Amino acid sequence: MEKESKMEGKRNNKILIVFLVIMVVIVLGLVGYIVWDKVLRDVAEEEPPVSTIEPTPTIDVTPDMTPSPEEEEVEISLELAEQLYNMIYDWEECGSGLFEYYQYDKILANDFSNEYKNHIVKMNLYSSNYKDGTTSNGDPIYTLTTIMNVKNRVLGFDTSFELIASSGCKNLNSIGDNQYTLDYSCGGRMCSPSVRTKFERTIQKGDKIYLTQLVLFEQSENLESGYTSFYYQDYNHSNLIATEEFADFDDYLVKYDQFDWSKYENNAGIYQYTFQTNTDGTYTFLQLERLR
Repeated sequence: MEKESKMEGKRNNKILIVFLVIMVVIVLGLVGYIVWDKVLRDVAEEEPPVSTIEPTPTIDVTPDMTPSPEEEEVEISLELAEQLYNMIYDWEECGSGLFEYYQYDKILANDFSNEYKNHIVKMNLYSSNYKDGTTSNGDPIYTLTTIMNVKNRVLGFDTSFELIASSGCKNLNSIGDNQYTLDYSCGGRMCSPSVRTKFERTIQKGDKIYLTQLVLFEQSENLESGYTSFYYQDYNHSNLIATEEFADFDDYLVKYDQFDWSKYENNAGIYQYTFQTNTDGTYTFLQLERLR
């Protein structure tokens, strides 16, 4: 009987322990819920902090199509265009020296032969009013400094150049002490131009001047039956554009200045000269380029 009483007591103790454990779990659950409800949920529901970093402003990347003064095209006078062209045009040879370079797609000042560079310098010395003195015969005297200044102005400082001095007509003759004379009084020779040219467009854009030139390369045939001119688009005479008949050579000379460019401008060769405008009011040749 006593044994059964002890067993019953142990059973009651276990039930009590289980009950206490359950109560502890319930209490802990209630505490946890209260903590979440009062603290954690309030924190979770708070609004996120406002960023103090200012947003990057939107940049309008639409290009401004208004041309700047450096990009605006300004038409220049035909007189200035001729002046620039004559800086490198060998007028005494009807352009035969310059036109040799029309066979290339692009020519820079350094691409001219040293002989032609000397020719350009002599022409610009002769056509200028400046001189360092005169000889007893009235021929102008130029110092080496003056000669190099002309070369730098017309062809550029970086263009290679070796002065050719020799005696004779239209040459720079050394008289010592880095001084030279230039005699053009010996006259010229008759020449016939083999290339017809016409300025189509003469503009300045920024500090550059562009001379766009229509070009026809001419080859003639003088027969008893008459005089015929053949007009080509290219230097090598591979693209014949048209032919023109004349009664004879005299008829050709009479009508030479009456040439009708409107017949050929759509098929003629096109070349463009580029010159640099300098701050001192002078100009420098930069390049000659074939466009068509």
